[in-house]
Parts: sequence; structure tokens; C-alpha cells
Amino acid sequence: MLEGVNFGLFDIIIYTLLAASLFFGFILGFKKKHMVSFAFQVASIVVVFAAVPLTHLLYQTNLSYYLTNAYTNCLPTTNSFTDVSVFAADLEAGRQQISTALSEIHIPKFFHGFFINHVQDTSGSVATAVASSFAFLTMLGGISILLIVIVSLIVRLILGPLWKENSLFGENGKTLFGRFCGMLVYLFKASAFIVSAMVVLNLVSQFMMLGGNNALQNWIDTDLNSQNAGGFSIARIFYNVANNLFSWISIGKGA
Repeated sequence: MLEGVNFGLFDIIIYTLLAASLFFGFILGFKKKHMVSFAFQVASIVVVFAAVPLTHLLYQTNLSYYLTNAYTNCLPTTNSFTDVSVFAADLEAGRQQISTALSEIHIPKFFHGFFINHVQDTSGSVATAVASSFAFLTMLGGISILLIVIVSLIVRLILGPLWKENSLFGENGKTLFGRFCGMLVYLFKASAFIVSAMVVLNLVSQFMMLGGNNALQNWIDTDLNSQNAGGFSIARIFYNVANNLFSWISIGKGA
């Protein structure tokens, strides 16, 4: 039954961490002091899934026009910015154009992918493309902050009265439902830690490959059994999630 399941070192560590988080969550329950962190966790999940779609909707309004123009007026008028963007016709050449422009305004290459991946308007100059990315990210930041505040407030208003005797969580948060919620809280914390660790590991691997050393990346690929795409690996799931969420991070020589 487990023939298609990968059990590399990463898998074993992750299964152990997740099991421990479920155990401690069940034992400790869902105490009232956990409400703030739980509200932030719920808000973070909402931001991950809702912030970008909402930003795309907001970008269709006149606000994007005003923000893009404002950023365009702040950018240099050198050839790097005034050249016509070729992003739509030639992706790689367009990325290099924008990377060159970003370097000119002293944005480290480490962050170039972040801005390039959020370009919205490639129909005009490079300056317009860069400004559209700045405008989109400004909206994204604003919506993310707004969602965190609103969702956290709603969660706290809903859950606040539930820590009482004979209530849903009980005074100490150790009712059956309280223990179940405690398991969810600790499971989320463990998952967030694992994803963060995977991001750091990926960055270390990139730095090593930049220096011509592929040993760490080869070991990661072997442990994750990357060649066997059909096999199940919980570590590979976390690794892919980390790469997808932070795909804008790049320390390569080009954009």
C-alpha cells in the first residue's frame, strides 16, 4: 500500500514535526491566549488566497491609472526606461530590459523577479511596465493589510465570548472542540515553519549553485525523489509550496 510513498529524510522530519504538533495541540487545547495568533493565521490564509484576485479586480479601476502615472513620473528618463518594452513579444528579452532598468534605480537583483512577475502593462515603455508593477504591488500591500485587520477583528469578535464555563472551548480551552482547534493551530504553526525552512534551504542551494557547487541541490533532489513525479512525498509538497509562494526570490546572475 505504501509502495508509491517516498520516505526520505525530509519526509521523516516533516511527519515527525506534524505528529508532534498534533499531539501538543491536543494536550494543550485552544486557550484564549492563542486567539490573537489564531486570528492572524486565519487572516494570513485569507490573504494568500484572496489578496491577489482582489488586487487584480482593483487594478481594473482608475486607481491603477493614477498610481501607474505617479510612479512613471518618478522614474528616470534614461534609455533604459524610455525604450519600448518587448516583454509581450519576447519574454526573456523583456525580463532583461526590466532587470536593467531596476538595476539602474539600485534595486538589488535578489528582488528583480518579485517586480518582474507583477508587471501588468507591457504595451508601452519599460517605464510603464515597471510603474505598473509598482502600482500593482502597492495595491496588493494595501489590500493585504486591510484583509489582515478586518479578518483578524472578525475572528476575535466571533471567538471572544467562547471561553466560558460550559461554552464551546471551556474556560481552559480543553473541551473536545477546543482540543481539535488546538491541533489545527499547532499544525498551522508547524506547516508555516516547514515552508519557511524550505525557503531558506532553497536559498542556500541557490547560493551554492551560483558558486558552482550543486551538491546540496543534488542531495535535495535525491531525497525528495524528484525524478519520480508519480510517487507521493509530503516533503516534495512542502518544497513545491515554498517555491511557488516565493518564486520571485532569485539570486542568479540574470533576472
